[in-house]
Amino acid sequence: TAHDMLHINQQLLELSAEVHVDGDQVHPGALIKDAIDKYQEQLSQSKVSLDVNVAEGVHMFGGSERALVQALHNLFSNAVESIKDEGLLSITADNLRVNIRTPAYGSVIEVGNYVRISISDTGEGISDDIKGKVFLPFFSTRKGAKNRGSGLGLSIVYRVVRAHKGHIDFQSAEGAGATFNLYFPAVAAI
Repeated sequence: TAHDMLHINQQLLELSAEVHVDGDQVHPGALIKDAIDKYQEQLSQSKVSLDVNVAEGVHMFGGSERALVQALHNLFSNAVESIKDEGLLSITADNLRVNIRTPAYGSVIEVGNYVRISISDTGEGISDDIKGKVFLPFFSTRKGAKNRGSGLGLSIVYRVVRAHKGHIDFQSAEGAGATFNLYFPAVAAI
């Protein structure tokens, strides 16, 4: 449909555009609230419950709230779509000290202080045979005319996170949901 074409065109523009990371300091709690507000209409049309937990004293990090809200929106959308009926979308933010270099998807998390934002769902999960493909442009598991996706959402998330000098990883098992963890270098305490 024309609406689908417009949506895919917008995603292609986002994917091809350079991610501008403002010098602003982002508060994880405010970021999550703004992303939920943007996604509220879609969430209210589902049977998915929402659980948000922002740790007390969570640090701030540098970045562009607009780009980050879009990235979280894409993750929320995928999470809710993976839940076929009733389920739970959990969003947490906390501080994390990394003491040894740790592999992430396509990068290595260096020793340091990070803000970790986690998005978990109780959906279908990701099978082992496609785990290495989820961040590739145009890769989608959605089938059929009504559910067809552009396959750009997670590749946009990956680009936004890396542009913020952040890292991303995920854990999932088929039939057991998924958790996506975003790590951003902490710049200031609240």
